[in-house]
This record gives sequence, C-alpha cells and structure tokens, in this order.
Amino acid sequence: MNARPSMTTRELLLSAVAVAVLSTALWPAIRQVREHAEADDQCRTNLKQVALGVLMYSEDYDSKLPAESQAGTQPQDWRDAIYPYIKNDEVLQCPLWQGEKRSSYGYNGFYLSYRRRGRMDAPAQTVLLCDAGRDDAGETLKKYYHVDPPAMATHKWVVRPDFRHQGCNVAYVDGHVKLTPTGDFYPSTVAEGGTWKGDAKNPPNLKKPPAVDRWWSGNGK
Repeated sequence: MNARPSMTTRELLLSAVAVAVLSTALWPAIRQVREHAEADDQCRTNLKQVALGVLMYSEDYDSKLPAESQAGTQPQDWRDAIYPYIKNDEVLQCPLWQGEKRSSYGYNGFYLSYRRRGRMDAPAQTVLLCDAGRDDAGETLKKYYHVDPPAMATHKWVVRPDFRHQGCNVAYVDGHVKLTPTGDFYPSTVAEGGTWKGDAKNPPNLKKPPAVDRWWSGNGK
C-alpha cells in the first residue's frame, strides 16, 4: 500500500492563506450574529427587571397592578409608578429598538390596570409586558406606553407588539420572560408581515378567533 503523500510547505501556506481570507470575509457576519445574540439576551434581562418592578409595586398595593396611565396625576403612567423599584430608565430599553426614547416595552394596561394578580386564572399565561412599538401599518411609533390586545380594532393610537427578535420577548404576570412565537399569543399583523389590521369585526384567521385574547385577559380560556 502506498503511503499517503504529505502536504508540501507551499500547500500548507496556501491553505493558511485561504483560511485567513475566509475568516476575514466571514468575520463581519459572525460579529453581527454575536452582537445580535447579546442584544437579545440583554433585552430579556431588561424586560425581566421591568416585570419584577411591576410585581414589586403590586406587592406594596395589595396585589393591584399599576394603571396604564393616570392623566393629571403623579405618577402619570405605569413607568413612573414602578420607577422607585427599578431606579433606572435604561432597563426600559431594548438594545435593538430605535423607537420611543423612554421605553421599548408595552404594558397590557387594557386588561391589567388596577387588576389584582390573585384573581387571575392563568397568570403564567397572561401577557404583562412585551416588545412593542408599531402600529398596524408597521410604522415605528415615537411615543407610547402600552400595547393593545389582539381584539382591539385599528385606531389612530393603536400599539402592537414588535417582532424584532424573530419572535417577541414577553413578560408574563407570574414574572417569567421568554421569547414567544407570534402565533402563540398574537395574530399575524401588518407589523409582523401579515395582513390583519386589528379589526375586531374581522378577527384573524385563528381556530377560535379571537381566542388569542386569552393570553391578555388573564382568563386562561
């Protein structure tokens, strides 16, 4: 049996050069993927801190969750209400979001304002906060502090989830946070690449429309 010829010095040098060229060409893409993954992790960490701030607030107020907004009063909205518990506006921001300056997370205030956590059927399946900040045309909103449930019809100030993480980071009422696939808790809106514009009279094409609101109402049904 003939011995396998070893690589020559010239072949080794050419291989090394090829590896170096490929590494140089791929490095920007690798770095972008890594930076995006780090941003994903930081966003979930931030959202977890914000959710804990909301829950600590509720512990001090007989398990009541904060109001979405309170016009003409102090605090003016849920972010002001929980500030003493988070003491840092930076955690209200997702590293990948270039929308509203103060917060990139929307609060499920339509269902949860003044709601008592102990009276919910399914806190582990009820949306508390999520990545948000687009309307039904997919446009970035510059000012908001809430996110509208799926059954909410399209209107001038409607705010929908944002799927900037190949899904949506969602904090649930029991305090856990996870990247949630769209179809698990929200229909396919224009902002996500779908066609639904939040018309409650023409709900999304789901098996039991608009049953997806169970993720928002706290009823767990």
